[in-house]
Order: sequence, then structure tokens, then C-alpha cells
Amino acid sequence: LHLAWRGEQLVGACSSTYQPPWTEEGCGHWGLVAVDVDAQGTGVASALVRAAEERLQGEREAAAARVAAAKSAAQSEAELRVQAA
Repeated sequence: LHLAWRGEQLVGACSSTYQPPWTEEGCGHWGLVAVDVDAQGTGVASALVRAAEERLQGEREAAAARVAAAKSAAQSEAELRVQAA
């Protein structure tokens, strides 16, 4: 959940979820953007969407790195030769 503040006042919120069950692998979803009526038209929603997209991009990159590490580990294990002494 992303929250936008102006001073001490909450002026907006936006949700973001990486890999929700209804999306393809590697997808993310942002939504449920809400902005205080008095703050509308001041860039709050744009900032919230940008923050959500940056978070989802980071999640996607982290997931890709985990997949690459798992493939590398599997390859190393496949190349491993154990011999009784």
C-alpha cells in the first residue's frame, strides 16, 4: 500500500500487488487509487502510480534474479560428481 502525505495530512493511497492470482507469471497490478478531493489535480495520483510501478518493477527484477540463481544452482548440482573414497 502506498500512502501520500502532505505534512501530517493523508492525501492519497494506492495499492500494488506483485503476482496476483489472476495475472500471468511476472505480472503485477496496481489499483484502488484514491485522492482527497482537495488534493485532486495536484499530482498526488501520478506520484502514487509512479511509486507503485517502481515497486512492481523492483519485485519483477528480484523474482528474475531468484530464478537465475535457482537455474545456476541446478546447473552446478547437475555438474557435480560425487565419488566414494
